[in-house]
This record gives sequence, C-alpha cells and structure tokens, in this order.
Amino acid sequence: MPLLVIVALILVAELLLQLIAPGLHDPTFFNVQGTFTDRPDLREDPKLFWIPLDRFAGVTAQLEQTPPADCIVFFGGSIVYGWPRPDNGSYPEFLQERLAADPQRAGLKVVNYAFPGYSSHQSSLLAEEILSDHDVKLVAVSHATNDARRMSFTDREAAKINGRIAKRLLYRFNKSKIFTIYRRFILGFVKSEKPIWDETGAGGKPRVSPTEFRENMLRYINAVSAQNARLVMISHVDNNPAFRAGQDNYFRVMEELAQNYDNVAYIDLRPEFQKLFDTPEPDYMNAEDPSLRLLVDHCHLTKQGNRLVAEILYRELNKLGWLD
Repeated sequence: MPLLVIVALILVAELLLQLIAPGLHDPTFFNVQGTFTDRPDLREDPKLFWIPLDRFAGVTAQLEQTPPADCIVFFGGSIVYGWPRPDNGSYPEFLQERLAADPQRAGLKVVNYAFPGYSSHQSSLLAEEILSDHDVKLVAVSHATNDARRMSFTDREAAKINGRIAKRLLYRFNKSKIFTIYRRFILGFVKSEKPIWDETGAGGKPRVSPTEFRENMLRYINAVSAQNARLVMISHVDNNPAFRAGQDNYFRVMEELAQNYDNVAYIDLRPEFQKLFDTPEPDYMNAEDPSLRLLVDHCHLTKQGNRLVAEILYRELNKLGWLD
C-alpha cells in the first residue's frame, strides 16, 4: 500500500510539473556523444544521433524542386553548414552565388545537408538515405575535424548503445520533469552541458577512425556510382598544429580514393590557405580587422574564408569539367 501511495504522489507531482513548469524539460539526452545538449530545435534520432526537428524537410523540398542534372548536394559538419550563422554564411551558399553569376551555369542549384557536429558516420548514412531517393549531378563532402575528435565511444559504438532498450528508456525518462530535476539538482548537472554518460577527454578514441572513415567514404562512392553521379571530397583548413596532425590521415584517405575512382575527386584547400597565412601583410590569421581574417577559430571559416573556398571549388570543378 505505501508503494502505491508513493507512485500516486509521483504521478500527481509529475502531472502538476507538466502543467506549471513547461520550460523545465532539458533535452540533453541526444546521444552518448553528448553534442548539442541545450538545443530544443533538435530531436534524437537512433541512426543519426541528432537531427533538426523538421528532419531536413526544407532542404529536401529544395532538392525535390531541382532537376537531377542541375543538382549539387553538400554533406558535412559545421564547417560546411556555415558556423557561426548567419553572419558568415557558408561556402555552399557562396558557390551558389558564383554559379548564378555565370550565365552558362546559372541553372545549377546547390543543396546543403551539412549539419553541426556531424561526422562522416552520420553524414554518409544520411547521404545514403537521400541519394537512394533522389538523383543528383554532383555530391560534395568534407569531414575530418569531427571524425578526429576524441570521445569515450566511437560513433559506431554510440550507434549500438543508442539502439539498446536501456538507452531508449533513459531518453523517455528524460521527458519527465521529475527525472529532469533529479538529474539537474541531485546529480549536480544544473549548469553542465555534459550528459551523464559522456566521459570525453584526451585519452578517448576518435569518433571515426581513419579505417572507418575510408568505409564511410566508400559508402558515398557506392551511392553516387549507383546513379552515375560524381563525388568531390574537400579538405578542411585548420591552423592548430595539434588538430592538423590528427586530420592528415583522413585527407590521405580522400586522396587515395580519388586516385582509384574515375568519378571521385579530392580538392585540398590547405595549400592555398597556407600561402595566405604565410603572407606578412595583411595578416589573414590574426588581423585586427575581422573582415580580413579567414578563420573564426582554428577551423571555422569567416565570410571571407567561405568566399575563398567557394572560389576554389568553382575553379577546380571547372577544371574537372564537372560543372558542364
């Protein structure tokens, strides 16, 4: 009997909290990787970990309105998405502007499925899903930074954990106001963005190993080859030596695959950016005038940086004849 009373009291308290504290819910249980813990515009996805509430509906609508022969689709993380927005735009947006200014290529449309935090594990699964339903002219993908990020679990391990019933039950519990209070105040997560099961640290392992990265890129290659499309893989630019060293293996995979497949190309942005970074004046890395800088931080692009990438892509894709 006392147990029934306790259960009844909890249910009544939960009901009252649902009615009087609508803003208390803290959607932090997106995935074991612990990304975007305070974003109410996202929802959990067992396969992709986190996705926009509309599941890319706006992007897909744009894709469906574009003839396949005119469609260029981008995939990636925050660097391709354009972060921080809206000030700096994104290089897919500026590539669209560049194409629109060219009378011969004004009909080409750029669609951007990149999303902050995404690794090649997530984006290749998304690309596989999108490309199975939609034919396109060209697919562009850029990854390394998120893949090389060290976590307690690899993305493949996280996917397995996300599929377990205990994880799903915890996510359901998280919708409870009482459980949220318990997590916040009893466990001491009042201001922490760290989910209770995430143990990030330098001693972790890459979210995606170079071997897994290669398999993810092959998933892209298979998806574009199935519809006779083309794939361009794009490097990142990073001015932090420690991060750069961790990314080189991923770029080598891109280069090797591009050499082995006729419908695959690799565009390395780093040499052109490095030439500018090595130029004494203006200081493209640390100039007091933010409009001169190419990077916001060690890897995210400013508006100037995004425009430069768009120009490089336009030039290199033209050389390949892939915009014709």
